[in-house]
Amino acid sequence: MNTSPANTLPANFEIGIAELDAQHKRLHALLERLRDAVGKHYGYATNAILDELAIETRIHFAVEESLMRMLSFPAVETHVAEHLDLSRQLEKFANAPRTSRSPTNWPPSSSNG
Repeated sequence: MNTSPANTLPANFEIGIAELDAQHKRLHALLERLRDAVGKHYGYATNAILDELAIETRIHFAVEESLMRMLSFPAVETHVAEHLDLSRQLEKFANAPRTSRSPTNWPPSSSNG
């Protein structure tokens, strides 16, 4: 579980590339909204946020992975594998029955975006 205060982007998510930093902030805000909606049992809002999060993560991961490859990032395949794992966790959470969704089991911890 992410232990950073609400609406505070973890420092390791700010990498100094404006586009990616903006995407990280957007994703973090969506995760905070998701945590709030799940905690308050807002089913419709939770589903809408999950849909938005799925779109935003696909875009972000594609952009970030492309940049990493262009810049010959040394651990690109490891990072891509982390993205795949996070995507699967998001899909699993989105498809879980509403009764099993808990703000304590989402979002998963991640070292960076």
